[in-house]
Amino acid sequence: MAKKITNNYNVNLNGVSIDKLTNLSATQIKQYDRKNLAKIVTKLSSAANKRVKRLEKSGYNTPALRQSYRGEHFGSKGKNLKQLRSEYKRVSQFLKSETSTVRGYKTFLNRLSKKFNEKGVKVGGGSTEEMQDFIDKETRIYDWLKERNPYIDESMYKYSVMPKLSEYISQGNLSESAIKRRMQKYIKEEYKKIQESRNIDTSQFFDITEDEE
Repeated sequence: MAKKITNNYNVNLNGVSIDKLTNLSATQIKQYDRKNLAKIVTKLSSAANKRVKRLEKSGYNTPALRQSYRGEHFGSKGKNLKQLRSEYKRVSQFLKSETSTVRGYKTFLNRLSKKFNEKGVKVGGGSTEEMQDFIDKETRIYDWLKERNPYIDESMYKYSVMPKLSEYISQGNLSESAIKRRMQKYIKEEYKKIQESRNIDTSQFFDITEDEE
């Protein structure tokens, strides 16, 4: 029988798995006081920070690191109850991400490479190292673009954006900031083209500052 976590004065985390702790509901989280939630966040943070070290040692800058970690170590120290709830969400998202481990990231790279190839997207040179470097750069810039243009994750946009992004990266003579500027312009053009094909008014579409990083 799976061990239960109680909301009593002293939460007992002995034998409670990381997987169970990362899947607590919002209702459960709200029931914990600061002391007990800090215990949970501390245990999760310990596991998460170990994963971060392994990824950094391997030289990988994965989507999980960019989206949840963002260069700030996980932990409960100095946080009030509201901040602990936010930290619980952040560390849980990281631990549940496939790319929070070296093995998971390699699996992610291989799967993404196959999908790119199926869609005719060139993914760098022939070696594993070149493929990893290329996809790492591609996903890093794509994540940046998606934060500013969430709709590009829809398939009708994604598979026009990815080949163009791949084309710019493959040139090898463009900085990331230059690629971002060119992609922002391209995305705007694609957005208008697709929306106009649906007879949707694009007059309210606004520019995102092209040199913003």
